[in-house]
Parts: sequence; C-alpha cells; structure tokens
Amino acid sequence: MSPDVSWSQAETPLGGFLSVVTDEATYRNLVYLVISVLLGGIYAVGLGGGFLVGITFAPILVGIPIIIVTIVLGRWGSALERALLVRLVGVQLSSPRDVDPYERGATPKWFKQVLTAPSTWKGIGFLVIKVFVGFVGSLLLLMFGLVIASLLTAPITRELILLGFWRIDTLWESVLVMPLGALLLLVFMHVVNWIATICTHLGRALLQGTHAAS
Repeated sequence: MSPDVSWSQAETPLGGFLSVVTDEATYRNLVYLVISVLLGGIYAVGLGGGFLVGITFAPILVGIPIIIVTIVLGRWGSALERALLVRLVGVQLSSPRDVDPYERGATPKWFKQVLTAPSTWKGIGFLVIKVFVGFVGSLLLLMFGLVIASLLTAPITRELILLGFWRIDTLWESVLVMPLGALLLLVFMHVVNWIATICTHLGRALLQGTHAAS
C-alpha cells in the first residue's frame, strides 16, 4: 500500500461498530446513564411529591411555599444536569442569564425572576424527561447487564442459563454463547451513546442559556 493512502478501520461499517469499545466518550456516557438512573428517581420523588403536596394544600395557602421551593429546587436540578452534560458528555452549554446573578438570597425580586424565567420551566421540563430516561436506563442496565454477564460467564455458570428453549449445560455450548454476550455488549454500548445523543439534543433545546434578565 502506498504511504500516501491511509486506511482506518473505523471508516468501515464493522470498524465503526467495534470502535465504540475504544472510544472514551462511551464510558463517560455510561457513567452519565448510571447517574441519570439515580437522579431520575430523585426527580420523580422531589418534583412529583413537591408539586402534588403543594397543589393539594394550595387552597389553605400552605402549599404555595412548597410549590415555590419545588420550583427553585427544580432550577437547581437543571443546573446540575447542565453541568453533567458539559463535564461527562462534552456538550457546550452556556448558563442561562434570565435570572440576575447579583440578585441573590430569598428576595421578592429574585423569586419573581426565578418563577417567570423561561430557563426555569425549560429546566423543569428537562428534569421530567430525565425521569423517563432514568426509568428506561434502569431497565437497560438491568436487562442487558444480567444477560451479558450470564453469557460472558457461561463457562462458569452454564447450568444456570436458559435461553428460550435452549438450556446451556455443556462446556462447548457455554463457549459458543460467549461471542453472543460480546455482541450484546457492543450493542449496549451503542445504545448508551444513542441515549447520550438524545440527552444532548434535549439539553441544547432546554438547558441552553437564554437572554439576560430584565
């Protein structure tokens, strides 16, 4: 081959499929997915519980402060999500400027800005979506994790594995299914990157900085 001609394995379909293993971003996206699973449950309880309790007791005015606190916490949660996308996924996101950073503390002006800022409600919308991402991520981690671990450790635990109608109870069968486990691992890595890509687009749409506060 001429030295002027370069050939990269990643340029082929198979090379692109396999390159996910050596891509550092894949593992950062996996960490992001694991964190999303944990935070998704917190958002579900925090936002769902806060708004539910707040709306329930709003007629007697007790619920109004609860709703406000929930909204403020939601804004802080969206700031955390923005930081995770920037640090782990590598998304370039600017902080919103529709709340005056110099107006700190529990002042009426600051609360008014927080409650009326578009970034607050877009951020809460992102958190609601992340609840579903966390749920889907937990299912993927559980199902893929169990299946992949079972297939890759088949020579050790072969008598405990049952794939449909096929009971794996011999050494040659357990060795035969190991490549299937490796294939599923590659598929799982691509799914992780796909989820991170979706969160990237959502982050740019909902967490990107907006116009300055007036």
